[in-house]
Formats: sequence, C-alpha cells, structure tokens
Amino acid sequence: MSYQVHLPGYPPTTAASDYSVYSKFGTLDDNSSVAAGRYYVSKLGYPWALDIPAGWKWPVERTDIVTAYPYFKPWAVSGGYAASDWYKKPSSSSYIYP
Repeated sequence: MSYQVHLPGYPPTTAASDYSVYSKFGTLDDNSSVAAGRYYVSKLGYPWALDIPAGWKWPVERTDIVTAYPYFKPWAVSGGYAASDWYKKPSSSSYIYP
C-alpha cells in the first residue's frame, strides 16, 4: 500500500498502489471528499503540501506555521487568492530559523 500527498485539489494518481488510500480521506483532520472533488486539505482549509515560488525561511521546530507566518491562514482558507505573498512576511525572527 502507498499513500500520496498532493497540492490541494489534485486527486491521487494511479501510482497509489492500493485504492484504500481513499478510505483515509475525511478522517482525523482531513477534509478531503471524493464526492465534492476536494483533496488534500485540512478541516481548517490548510493544504497538506505547499509549492512555494521562492526561497523562504523555515519556522522553528514546533512552531505552528500560522504563528510564524500570520498571512498563511488567510491565504490557505481563500484557496490561494488572498495574501499570495504570505511566505515573504514572517511574524518575527524568533519563530524562524536563522
């Protein structure tokens, strides 16, 4: 069995060797729904994977991305339409690796 994580909205590929991968959708914090065509997002609307168009600074271990990057949440819940430069605006250097 294999699992896949994709950018939001993309269904699993045929490389997912066991279609029981679909049974994981909608469990725990996942808000994926095959019927709704919604894949790889949390119940808060956060993506399970990111494709950042430029270099960024990693949050310090155990720091929630929303704490390190306050504009991440508006970006994520809008489906990527609001605050598209969220990764350029960390909240504080204390939350970011040097």
